[in-house]
Amino acid sequence: MLDDAARRIARGGVQNPLAYLLATLRKAQDGEFNQYRRDKPAVPEFVPPAVPEPEEPVQPRKKRDISKLVAEIRAQCLGSG
Repeated sequence: MLDDAARRIARGGVQNPLAYLLATLRKAQDGEFNQYRRDKPAVPEFVPPAVPEPEEPVQPRKKRDISKLVAEIRAQCLGSG
């Protein structure tokens, strides 16, 4: 609402800015406020960054490779490696 009032005042279409602002506030409280023109939002809308797809397809590991990896991790954690 304040952005809209500032735009109108800056364009010179408002002779009494204080009266205009008070009238606009009253309209907003009554639910009758309509924005004059929305060039762009005051706060940019968040757009999450695109996640690139992997270049190579992921190949599933073989069961024996996973078992070997788990055994290595256990050995390191238990201190017997």
